[in-house]
Amino acid sequence: MDTPTLPRLIIAKSRLSPSTWDSRVAKARMTEETMKAIAGRRAQGRSLNQAIAEMLPPSRRGWAIRHWGAYQRDGFEGLIDARLPRERKQTRACEEVVQIARLVNPKVTVPEVLKILEASHVRPLPSESTIRRTFTRVDERRRYAQKKQRSNEQHVEMPLAGGELLLAAEAETQIISTLVHEVVDLGREVRDKSADQRPSRDIGVRDAHGRFTADYNHQRRRKPGEPIASYLRSAQEKAEGQVLSGLRFVHETPATLEAKIRMLIFEPLVNPTKGWDGLRVGQVQGLEPLTGYAYMPNTLSKFTSGLARCDAGPRLLQGLGKQANAVAQQRWGEAGAMAAIYVDNHVKEVWSSLFTRSGKVTHLNRVMPCITTTYVHSGAGTPLVAVVQSGSAPLAPRLVDLTVQAEQLVDDGVRRAVVIDTEGSTFDLLDTFSNEKRVIVTPLKPSRMSALDLSYSPGSYFRPYRERDELRIAHAMLHHKTTNRSIEVDALIVRREHREGDTILLTNGVQLGMRGRDLADLYYLRWPIQENAFKEGGAVRLAEHRGNCGTIVSNIVVVETLAKLEKRASVAQDKLRQLDEQRQAVVQVRQERERAAQVLADRQQELAQLACDKETNWEAFGQCLRDCGDAYRQDQERAQALRRVEAKEAANESRRVKLTGDLKRVTEKREALESQKTIRQLDVALDSVLTATKLAAAFLIAFVLREYLGSMPMTAATFVARVLSIQGTT
Repeated sequence: MDTPTLPRLIIAKSRLSPSTWDSRVAKARMTEETMKAIAGRRAQGRSLNQAIAEMLPPSRRGWAIRHWGAYQRDGFEGLIDARLPRERKQTRACEEVVQIARLVNPKVTVPEVLKILEASHVRPLPSESTIRRTFTRVDERRRYAQKKQRSNEQHVEMPLAGGELLLAAEAETQIISTLVHEVVDLGREVRDKSADQRPSRDIGVRDAHGRFTADYNHQRRRKPGEPIASYLRSAQEKAEGQVLSGLRFVHETPATLEAKIRMLIFEPLVNPTKGWDGLRVGQVQGLEPLTGYAYMPNTLSKFTSGLARCDAGPRLLQGLGKQANAVAQQRWGEAGAMAAIYVDNHVKEVWSSLFTRSGKVTHLNRVMPCITTTYVHSGAGTPLVAVVQSGSAPLAPRLVDLTVQAEQLVDDGVRRAVVIDTEGSTFDLLDTFSNEKRVIVTPLKPSRMSALDLSYSPGSYFRPYRERDELRIAHAMLHHKTTNRSIEVDALIVRREHREGDTILLTNGVQLGMRGRDLADLYYLRWPIQENAFKEGGAVRLAEHRGNCGTIVSNIVVVETLAKLEKRASVAQDKLRQLDEQRQAVVQVRQERERAAQVLADRQQELAQLACDKETNWEAFGQCLRDCGDAYRQDQERAQALRRVEAKEAANESRRVKLTGDLKRVTEKREALESQKTIRQLDVALDSVLTATKLAAAFLIAFVLREYLGSMPMTAATFVARVLSIQGTT
């Protein structure tokens, strides 16, 4: 191949010798034959895995899948090895050509510059990232020149001159630019979807000067029968029926969007309060030299509300994670014996008097309304995936999906080991990871110790591990008591000097070929990589929530509790009904006893009369005597039956009192819970957007501390308190 078309191949050919390039092309030709054979089998109806298994041995399956994706995307050129040797120092002529091209045409693209460099016969060609960095420097110089020209040689006071370090970090990392590009693309998509629709102007409740009247606030109040006021509805509900192309950010220029996003990123560093109104203080005005314009709270509130209605939060978080991970891999590499991701929840409390979804807030040691943010950190420490949910959000049901999502975002073909806290030590989760041959490391919960059987192979003993710690590897059998299933895993037993008990780490990595020491290292690297990231997030107020919107949903716990209480009340009522029936039986037996006693008295009186009468014959007297005996026996039987039912009724009286009390308590509890059948679920759309901007600020600070201030170790909070507030002039 003489002239490749892909930019990365053009650069690779300029860096490599002709013989090396020809060998790579020849190797790609051989690979193409294999891909064509696989494609032929696919055309015959076989799956990709079946076609690969017929053509290649199992050890080459991963190789085939990687090349198949490149072949499908770019054809033959996708099979050419585009790896580059270490980039040489860029020549002055090459850098000047790129700068001149950018100065002449500020919208020139990387492929266009590569064509110019090829026409100029400049060798070697720079990489795409080098060209983009040159673009950034030229653009920053242009902006600086324009800004200096506008200021007309006037000195501008900078109360937050330390923020220039963050702008320098942005020039190298392009973190803010990534967010701007995502918002620009989102606005373009919104315009395309709403091409045939025209938004209606809100002029019905405004006066002649365009100001809202009193009717505006009256319309926003909660109407009778509405569970929640209109202005407190979720972003999704507000977006329903609205033409989103009418949102202001959809039509704003990238420069305006960048200024607003910069304001959102720098705002938590200087805002003294949790709400937007903190932006009215004088200190926030010092952000103007850094952002270009110090926007007021209402502007930023409307901007973030528009982003939330378009569900921009997950998109911004993914774009941020991808860019930050690329910068971190290029600058600092990835820690650990192999690629890994660290998964954990970060719970932030929500102080609200409304009954909302709750969860356990660890640092407050209480169950309360909260928002749970799930972070998936890479081995380099950058958050790849952040999922924001209202209330409690267990990790176990979502762990596999989060892992796949993180690997797809990085898209480097590496199956990463998953490191998670004790939430991962469940039977089903370990079984799933073992079946998928995916490495997981998680500590065993003490409550599950009874379900674990340990066995040791010959030569297994505690060996030195780290400073003053010891490590032993054991085979473990984890049992599932309810289904009588078992799974074989490995246990890493870590004996630590400052703890009484041993720490048991469950993993399947030893079975998949990893060393036990490396797996233990991956787990203990979670503290400097992930837990410290949570602590450093306090400098950008990562644990604070803004916004009080939400939706009304069924409170499943209360509904289930009410169903159980209703069943208890029904059972108690049935038992009371049975006791009432038994009481009626006592009355009936007592009446029969009284009738028997009356009959006996009548027979005795008749017998006495016959005994007094001298003319009574013996036959009549004998018959009366027999009748009197029968009446006596009937009376005794009724008396005995009455004693039995009265004794039973006395015993039932205590049961009746207890059942009546239980029924009263159940009724009172049902009445108290009836108003809690519905619960308020906080809307996290706005919080997702602000989480993305806060993470961007945290990453810029981390970049500054590691790259610019490496000789002065400090925390992010110290940087905000001491360095950001340095005063200067420009």
